Amino acid sequence: EEVLKEKEKGPWSGLSIDEKVEWYCINFNESFTEMKRNTNEWKTVAGKTMFFIGFAALILIWEKHYVYSPILHTFEEEWVAKPPRGCSTQNQPDSGLLSQVGLQQE
Repeated sequence: EEVLKEKEKGPWSGLSIDEKVEWYCINFNESFTEMKRNTNEWKTVAGKTMFFIGFAALILIWEKHYVYSPILHTFEEEWVAKPPRGCSTQNQPDSGLLSQVGLQQE
């Protein structure tokens, strides 16, 4: 290794191929092909993502079942379709004390 360090300082054309490979192995942990090889990390990421999406879906189902109350009867189509009580839908003359007062001022 020490001899290789001394040869490294000189011209690289003087190094043999085996010495160049040995120098590369000393300075780098992996070769280029080892560094670029495919890993299966995407499977782990996809699995964890699916797990958390499923867990969130279970929480939403639990909330829908146990937390939220049933839909109110006022949202049903029958209730919405009928006119509100207390409001007349016919044109009727005003009656009452204030309607008489307004007529007297004219």
